[in-house]
Amino acid sequence: MKLPAALAIFLLLSNSSVEAKDLGLFYGEPTPAYALYIAQTNFATENCAAAGLVRDQKQSERFLRHFNNATESRRYAKKDEAFAANQNLFLSNYKVAWEAGTHELHERFCNSYNDDIAAKQSLSKFAEQVLYFRFIFSPKTEESLARARKWISVLSVVSAVATTSATISAGRDSVAAAKAGDWDTSNELMAQSRDFNTIGAATVAASGLSLESMQDAPLISVLDQPKAGAGSGVIRCPTVDHFFRYQAPADSPLWTTYMSVHLPCRAPSLADSEQM
Repeated sequence: MKLPAALAIFLLLSNSSVEAKDLGLFYGEPTPAYALYIAQTNFATENCAAAGLVRDQKQSERFLRHFNNATESRRYAKKDEAFAANQNLFLSNYKVAWEAGTHELHERFCNSYNDDIAAKQSLSKFAEQVLYFRFIFSPKTEESLARARKWISVLSVVSAVATTSATISAGRDSVAAAKAGDWDTSNELMAQSRDFNTIGAATVAASGLSLESMQDAPLISVLDQPKAGAGSGVIRCPTVDHFFRYQAPADSPLWTTYMSVHLPCRAPSLADSEQM
């Protein structure tokens, strides 16, 4: 029997041993899942190239550059020692698994990486989706929200910007409207921005999830998936579930599996939650 979403989130957070660091309004608290998300792509770029398994070297380098810009990985590593330590640990885990792996395993890992590069759409859409995952894996904290609520005037509008790329867009438009004196539009956009808070805040300091516990974990992101014939279905977002398994043991397939970093996952609707 699955727990109600609110109870599942409470238990997940209360059982966590992760010490997250508040990096402020736009950067949140980077969970270890975010360090793993960034480590995977950087490892794949370097090691697939070294093994001669990259199809297009220039596209690979461009992919990594755009990815690191969107994730702001250097800023997180500079501001949060725990994040940097986690990233180094995960890079080491990938290296151990890589060195113990077969050529066939390397090909499978790098083929998935190459496919992710090939599937990349326009830079704006790619960045938007990476930002979406950034604010799931490093959501705003209650401390940030509490501090933001003290702001007034235009600054109070800035404080409403929440945890997805869509929210950032709505929040910035709200700021612009406020500066122009259009408070009706500003308030409307700010309300849209706040709608995204719940999903991101639920993952602050989330503990690592095992494969067995994944289906009972809070539903924080979904992926639309076509069904055979007409219609479509919704599944849990594989990217989110994959990187929240950062506590996987050294012999886990996680360390030999490349997961797409820009799947078109989205926040679940009420209907999605009821179905799942």
